[in-house]
Amino acid sequence: MRARQYVLKQRAETRTFIQSLLRRHGFHYKQETKTKSHWTKHHLGRLGRTIESLSGSLKATLELLMRQMKALDAIVADYDRRVDELAA
Repeated sequence: MRARQYVLKQRAETRTFIQSLLRRHGFHYKQETKTKSHWTKHHLGRLGRTIESLSGSLKATLELLMRQMKALDAIVADYDRRVDELAA
């Protein structure tokens, strides 16, 4: 469980870093869309389209960060599955 918590913390930090990087470059999701939360299906779709429209080092950085976040999501899901198996 401690290892799972560690991965959750990494995922949260990665998400925060992505949001900060986007804000520094003038992308303000909540202000632009008047929504109240990040990391929803809508937000991820818009984020993907935003990244596709970029070029250079910002695009490369965001692509790699998104790949890292998706890997962390998969690890959390794997932890959850294994915890459920062990609990059974």
